[in-house]
Amino acid sequence: MAAAPFVVSVTTERRNPGVQRDVRVAGPLPGLGTSAAAVPDGADVVADVALEAMTDGRMTATGTVTAPYEGECRRCLEAVSGSV
Repeated sequence: MAAAPFVVSVTTERRNPGVQRDVRVAGPLPGLGTSAAAVPDGADVVADVALEAMTDGRMTATGTVTAPYEGECRRCLEAVSGSV
């Protein structure tokens, strides 16, 4: 079975505190949305992050996550779409 797109191995980084690595992962996240908008079925969510190993064994992830959305405007009830 293939690994999920948002699961990233950090074994090497955790063994080397202070190491930083840029990671880009993309894939669908079914059911992602709010009451008024959602990521369309099958659309990719993209995460561009810098992973950094801390000296206390923790990992930090800093970056951006983007995804397309479709929904309904709460004021005019028209269909809306875009990227967030």
